[in-house]
Amino acid sequence: MTRLARAFVAVVPPGDVLDALAARIARLTPDAQPLRWLPRAQWHITLTFLGRVDDADALRDTLTTTARRGAPFALQLAAGGAFPTPRRAAVLWVGVADPPALVRLADAVRASGAPLGDHADDRPYHPHLTVARAPRPRNLTGLVESLGAEPIGPPWTVTHLAVLESDTRPTGAVHTVRDELALGGP
Repeated sequence: MTRLARAFVAVVPPGDVLDALAARIARLTPDAQPLRWLPRAQWHITLTFLGRVDDADALRDTLTTTARRGAPFALQLAAGGAFPTPRRAAVLWVGVADPPALVRLADAVRASGAPLGDHADDRPYHPHLTVARAPRPRNLTGLVESLGAEPIGPPWTVTHLAVLESDTRPTGAVHTVRDELALGGP
């Protein structure tokens, strides 16, 4: 039995989508207020955070069953936003266009994985990909507007879930893919 210290389940966009996101971020006007920009290796759309998982094998088994019940679906990155609001934000993100299939998948993953983790993620699900964090809340309205309202990158077909482990370090988190589980199939 393997243990995961800080596990979460996510969808990782393909390289061409991440390239388009990197290009969109590169065109942003630098904000006068400091932000910690997440490295490309950490760009993902979280479905659920589980925290510590004592039995990674059981998690893989239950998520494999959940993934097989799902089906691949189309997804595309969309307009920017900020949490909790652009005027007083701690997180800068990009959303997804037409998210119902992603929301259904997140609901199924949360329901099946939650009993195996020590963290109950009970907030309403809001699909997004975090690109930057502020050390304290600040007005990020200009950056949200600069991200634009048009889609980012080409649409792609989501075919896998990724189980990741996050190792928090003084230099920032390091994410390691522990499993990739195919949607649909036998």
